[in-house]
Amino acid sequence: MKTSTFLLLLLLISAKSIAQYDCGSFEGCYNVGYGAYEESNFEGAIGYLSNAISLWKKEDGTQKLISAYEYRAKSYFENFSFEEAINDCNKIIELDKSYVEVYRLRGSVYEKQASYPDAIADYTKAIERENQAGDYALRGIAYGKFEKFDDAIKDLSKAIELDSTWVDYYLKRAQVFILAEKYEDALNDASKAQDLNAIIPDPYTISATAYIKMGKLDLALEQIENAITFAPEEAQLYATRGLINYKLNKNENAIADLKKAADMGFDEAKTYLKSLFNIEY
Repeated sequence: MKTSTFLLLLLLISAKSIAQYDCGSFEGCYNVGYGAYEESNFEGAIGYLSNAISLWKKEDGTQKLISAYEYRAKSYFENFSFEEAINDCNKIIELDKSYVEVYRLRGSVYEKQASYPDAIADYTKAIERENQAGDYALRGIAYGKFEKFDDAIKDLSKAIELDSTWVDYYLKRAQVFILAEKYEDALNDASKAQDLNAIIPDPYTISATAYIKMGKLDLALEQIENAITFAPEEAQLYATRGLINYKLNKNENAIADLKKAADMGFDEAKTYLKSLFNIEY
């Protein structure tokens, strides 16, 4: 195939792809693209919003263009197209540096890429603009993943200072405390989380983890049993209880828990049955 023919074919394919998502106007393509995003049809959202962006005119308004880039960036993010998402975030910043949501969005993309310094820098920009508890929490989580535990604890503490009613802040700080080997602090945060919401499994699983690290297996077992009470559908909890029972030399209970976890679809439990008890299941 001659080069010119090949290029023409590419252009035809590209034109066909564009036509697939053509709505005739910026507003039409934007509305359909936004609807596709809301329905988790991210490929469709990217197509329609790309057409919207190509059809944008000044009379459509800059804020609508920013919104089109934002939802396309979010769609790229959901499609694991991280560089494209970052490119769209950069375009938003060129249009409006004061739009704080873009820094949260780009920060989350950087975090997904494990580019933690870049994520922290973006969350810092959000904090500088709005000083919101959620942004301190986001930066704290990123610091934790970057193994800067003191900074993570400081930010999550600030988030709690600004909003002491949000259970997730205590849970995230407790997880960092465990990573920092501050187990009593982790237990305290888990207890506060239980006070705020006693019917979710997370505070109990965090407490169990802290007790395991402290070598207090009986207490860890109690906490996992509490977690199972509130999330009996979670197969991994039964596997965890099975492993604790194994460490407590309660082999019959351990085997029963691991089999239950395997029956519920947690295949790793089969590996434990084989390696710990030489049981094929």
